[in-house]
Amino acid sequence: MKTKRKYVFLVWLLCLTVLGWGTPIKVACVGNSITYGAGIVNRDKNSYPAQLQAYLGEKYEVRNFGHNGATALLKGDYPYMETEEYKQSLAFLPDIVFIKLGTNDSKPQNIKYKRKFKSDYLKLIRSYQELSSHPRIILLGPVRCFLSPDDNIKESVIQGMLVPVIKEIAKEEKLEYVEMHDLMGETYDASLMPDRLHPSSIGAGRMAMRLCHYLEPTTEKANPCTFAIPGNEYRSAAGWKEGADWHAVSEEITQILSRKKLDILFLGNSITQGLGGSRELVTYKPGKTAVDSCFKDLTWESAGISGDRTENLLWRLRHGKYGASKPAYAVITIGINNVNAGHRAADIAEGICAVVEETRKQMPETQILLMGLLPAGLEKTSPMRMKCDSIHSILQRKTWGDVVYVNPTSWFVQADGSLVKAYYGGDFLHLTPAGYLNWCKHLKEYIRIPSVLSGGGDLNPDLKAPEKALERWQDLRIGLSVHWGPSALGGKEIGWSRGTSIPAKKYDQFYKRFNPNKFDAEEWCQLMKRWGIRYVSPTSKHHDGFSIWFSDYSDYDMENAARKIDILGELKKACDRNGLVLGAYYSNIDWYHPDWTPNDHGGPGTLFKKQADSPNLERYFKYMEDQVTEIIRKYDLAFIQFDGEWDDTYTHEVGSHFYRRFHEVKPDILLNTRIDIGRRSVSATNHVEIDGKRFAGDFQDRERLVNHGNNVTKWADHPWQAWVTIDKRQWSYNPNPQLMTAEELIKDMVHVVGNNGNYMINLGPRPDGSFDKPQIALMDTLGMWLNSHAEMIYGTRGGPFYPFPGGVSTRKGNKAWIMVTDKSLMEVCLPRLLQTFESVTDYETHKPIEFYVKDDEYVHFVLPEAKDNEPVRVIELLFDAEVKMCPRQPIYETGQAANEQTKGYY
Repeated sequence: MKTKRKYVFLVWLLCLTVLGWGTPIKVACVGNSITYGAGIVNRDKNSYPAQLQAYLGEKYEVRNFGHNGATALLKGDYPYMETEEYKQSLAFLPDIVFIKLGTNDSKPQNIKYKRKFKSDYLKLIRSYQELSSHPRIILLGPVRCFLSPDDNIKESVIQGMLVPVIKEIAKEEKLEYVEMHDLMGETYDASLMPDRLHPSSIGAGRMAMRLCHYLEPTTEKANPCTFAIPGNEYRSAAGWKEGADWHAVSEEITQILSRKKLDILFLGNSITQGLGGSRELVTYKPGKTAVDSCFKDLTWESAGISGDRTENLLWRLRHGKYGASKPAYAVITIGINNVNAGHRAADIAEGICAVVEETRKQMPETQILLMGLLPAGLEKTSPMRMKCDSIHSILQRKTWGDVVYVNPTSWFVQADGSLVKAYYGGDFLHLTPAGYLNWCKHLKEYIRIPSVLSGGGDLNPDLKAPEKALERWQDLRIGLSVHWGPSALGGKEIGWSRGTSIPAKKYDQFYKRFNPNKFDAEEWCQLMKRWGIRYVSPTSKHHDGFSIWFSDYSDYDMENAARKIDILGELKKACDRNGLVLGAYYSNIDWYHPDWTPNDHGGPGTLFKKQADSPNLERYFKYMEDQVTEIIRKYDLAFIQFDGEWDDTYTHEVGSHFYRRFHEVKPDILLNTRIDIGRRSVSATNHVEIDGKRFAGDFQDRERLVNHGNNVTKWADHPWQAWVTIDKRQWSYNPNPQLMTAEELIKDMVHVVGNNGNYMINLGPRPDGSFDKPQIALMDTLGMWLNSHAEMIYGTRGGPFYPFPGGVSTRKGNKAWIMVTDKSLMEVCLPRLLQTFESVTDYETHKPIEFYVKDDEYVHFVLPEAKDNEPVRVIELLFDAEVKMCPRQPIYETGQAANEQTKGYY
C-alpha cells in the first residue's frame, strides 16, 4: 500500500512539473462566424469565447479561433483547415478544443460534398488529437437557424443531414458532445439573433454560460446571482448612444470615476443609469434634474448600467476600480433584473448581499446606503411586486452593521399598496422624472456630507490645527465672552458707537477715566465656575483700537489708562489657578489707527503718529501681526476670535498669511474663521453659512440676538459656537438692558449644544469691572441647571438624533440624552438608530420610559409630564457600545424641522 501511495505521489508531482504549477488551462474555440462573433458589437469582449473567458476566470485561457464562413468540408468555399486561424489554433497547443462547424456546410455549393463531411470533420479532429498537448476535444452542435427556407443556409439541412453525422462522430470516437440547438429558443427573438443566424452578444452569452457550466459543473449549481460575470447588453434602446455596448459603457464609468472624488456614487441598473451624471454614452437621463436639484452642492456620478443584475454589478465592482473615486456615500439599487430573469428571491437577496460586501471591500471608508429594489409591479398582489417584497423581507432580517439598509417601498406606493402612477412609466418598473424627484427627496434625508473647516484653506492646504486641540475646545462646550473696555463709560455699543452716537473725540478720551477698581480676575473666575463656564474670551482689542493689555506696539492701552492694570495678564493667572481656558477677541480692523482704511467711524486717533503715506494697509497689517503675536506669546492663548473681516480691504491672501503665521507662533492655537473671508464670501451680513473648504479657520463663530437675520440654530459637523449676548440690545455694558429670561437662556443653550455647537454667552461688565446683579442672578440659574445636567453638556457631541421639532439630543460614550424643550409634546417620534437600547429612562426620576417602534422606521418615546419650572425634559438612553449618529436626518416641514427658519428669542 505504501509503495502504491508513493507511486501516485510521484505521478502527481510529474504532472505538476510537466504542466507547470498554476498554468492556466488552454481552451481553443474553433468554428465559423458564430465563434468569430460576426455582427457583434465589440466582439473582442462579446463573442462567445470572450465571454467564456470572463465566466471561467484566470484558471483558464480561452482563445477565439473562429473564421467567417468556415466549413468542415475541405471542398467547401472556405475550408477551416486552410485558414490562418486553424494554424494558430494548432500552435496554441490547447488543452481543450471546442469545435463548432456545420452551419456553412449546409449551403447549396457546399452540401453537394456531404459524403465527405464525416471524413473531413474527422481529419480536423485527428489534427488536434495528434498535438503534443493531447487536448480534450468537445464537439458543439450548431445553434438554431431562423433564416427563411429560401435562404442558402437552411435549418432543415443542418438538423437533418449534418447534426446526425456530428453526433455519430462523437459516439464512435468517444468524444464529448454539447447540444447548443435549443439555446436561442424555439421562436425567433431579435435580441438573441438580430440577423436570424448569428447570435448577438446576449445570445453569445448564453453559449458561453452553457460551456462554462459544462467545464465547471459546480457553477451551474451555484447561485447565479453571486456568480460575477460581465454584462452583454448591446441595444441602443438601453439608453445608450448607437454602437455602444455594455463594455464600452462600463469602461466609460471606470474612466469617469478614476478622475474625480465623489460625495455620492449611485450603483445599480437602468433605474440608476437614468440619473445620468456626466456619462456621454448615456442618452436618456430622466433623473438628472432631480439629483442636481436635491444634491446641488455635492459631486456625484451614476454607475448604473441598463440590464445589469447583481452578478454584473458584482463583476464591475471587482474589475472597475470604483474605489478610486473615494465616495462618501454609495447608494446601491439592484435586483429587479434578477427578478425578471426568474431567479429565486433567496438567491437575489444573497446576490444583493454579495454586492454590498464587495462595495465595502472596495470602498472601506464609504457609507453604504442599500436600497435593494425599488418597488415594481402596479398592484400589491402582482407577481413582480410580491417577489420584490419577499426579497426585502429577507434583507430586513439581516444584520447590516454600519451599512444603512432602507426599504424604499413606502416612498412609491399609495395607501392601498398600488404604485403611484405618476412616478412610473408604463412598465411600472422604470421611473418618470417625478419618480426620480420623489426618490431623491427621500434620499436627501440619508445623505449628508459633513460640513468641514479646512484649517489653512486653499492657500495653506498642508496646515491645520491639531485634532486634539479642536476636540479639547469642543469638549468645553460652555464659554464666556466679555465685551469690555473704556467704552463702558459711554453705556453704548463698544466700537460701533465711536463717531456715531458718541463723538470720536469724546469716545477717545474714555481711557483716561477708565478705572476698573472693582475688577478682580480671581472673583471673575469664581463666578465663571459657579455659572458652569469652562473658557473665557475678553475683547483684547475691538474696532475702537484700545488694547486691554500692556502692549509694546501701542500707547492706546491699559498702561496709559486711569488704572494701570494688565487685564489679560490678570485673567491669565486667575484662569490657570482655576482650571479655566483663556482665549481672546481681536478685531482685524482698527478705526483708531491711522494706517487702517476705510475709516468711517470718526477717523484716526491721536496716540499714533500719522505718517505721510498713511493710511498704509501693509504697515497696519504688520502692526496687527505684531500685536497678535504678542498676546499669543505673553498669555499663551488657547484661541483667538477675530472679527472685522467683512471689509473689502481685508483679503483672502492676508487672512491666509495670518493663519500660517500665528500657527507658527503656536501650532495648537485655534483661530476662528474670521481670520479669513469665508463668511464674507457668502454674505457680509451672514453669521451662519460659510465656505470652510476654500478659506482658512479652525472653528466658526455665529453671532446671535443683536444680529437680526442670523438668529438661527443650525446643525454643523465642524467645530462652531453660538456667540450669544444675554442683553438683546447690545454686547457691551448697557445701563438699560433687555435680558433673556432664564428659560430662554437654558433652552437656547440646549438647542445649540444639541446642534453640535459650543455656547458662548456674552456679558458686558460695568465700567468698574463688576457685573450687574440681574446678570449674575440669570447666570446663577444657568449654572445650577448645568450643574445638575453636566454629563449631557460637557464633553458631548450633538446626536445621535439630528434636531427635531421641539428638541435635540447629545451623546457621549455609550450614553445619549434626548432633550425636549417643547412642553406641549406628549411623545417624540425619531428615526430608528443602527443600535439597540440597553435602557431608556427619565433622567430626573430614573424610571423607565415607554417607547415603541412603528413601521420599522421610527421609535416613539412617551414623554414624562412637563412641569412649569422645568425648561427641559430629558430622556437618557444607554447602549452597549459607543453611540453612533443616526443615518437619517428627516426634513421636517413644521416647527423646528428646518432649524434655519427658527426665529429665536428676539
